[in-house]
Amino acid sequence: MMLSCLLCILYVRRCWCLFYVTQNKIVKRGVQRSMQVVDIDLKSGDMVEILPNVYALPHTRLDIAYFLAEESTLIGVPFKSKELQRQVREMVGQVEHMILTERCEDSEGQLAWIDGFPNLRRIVHRMDAGRGKVRRDSDLLLSAGNDSLGRASLKLRPSDVGKERTRKLDDGPWTIPNNNHLIARWTPGPSIGACVIHCLDVDKPKKSGGILFTGCLVGFDKKKKQLSPFALEGDHSIPQHADSLDSLAALSTEFDFEWLLPARGLPLKFESPEEARRALRSAAQVARRFAPVS
Repeated sequence: MMLSCLLCILYVRRCWCLFYVTQNKIVKRGVQRSMQVVDIDLKSGDMVEILPNVYALPHTRLDIAYFLAEESTLIGVPFKSKELQRQVREMVGQVEHMILTERCEDSEGQLAWIDGFPNLRRIVHRMDAGRGKVRRDSDLLLSAGNDSLGRASLKLRPSDVGKERTRKLDDGPWTIPNNNHLIARWTPGPSIGACVIHCLDVDKPKKSGGILFTGCLVGFDKKKKQLSPFALEGDHSIPQHADSLDSLAALSTEFDFEWLLPARGLPLKFESPEEARRALRSAAQVARRFAPVS
């Protein structure tokens, strides 16, 4: 009798384990099917076109920086390379902006691109500004304020960045000058001033889908073969990292996107904006698993 009961218990447990594993495989397969990973190789040191007029470039410290040719805008700090600068110069002549999605300690790389393009202005959240020996007299800082569109505005603050410690921190969004379809939003986590950049879908007839440049907030982890928040690699706050992901998933349809282009990890194309939001919520749950217990 005891042996029969024991065998029955083992059988039920085995069935449950098989069911659990099967369900996990189905869920994982469903997630994989909802996204298309763009496995690009930047080892040659050249630009790679991901989308029309959107190029991936080798990054100084992370995996990928981006160049938006029509907007003459860099997102992230590309590798210090005269050849890369030559390619960009032949394409557009001058680069107008370099947007830092999080704090970047690589002053040498930033200075190389600023020297190569004298009219280049860095755009960075004020909480991440003033880092390193980078010229700051032409910086545009993301800070509190309102423009004619009702959104928070870009405020030019030269050398007195560190003095305004009592100013209320604003989370945007901010429209990038001369590019109203580029929107910056404060998403602390990787650093205290980390931001993502929305490239809104202004070409609705083609239905190409919007783009979200996520910096180090979230990207596809090639080793783990899944979307990862890289929460343990940030240097600010894991709970805020997770909250930032949830806040992006909860935005209005104005900020819909299907392409996710990260600085760390590989780019992704989702089947729909709904799948993209679902993936962000899942990444937020993963990040919270690593949050310290209070």
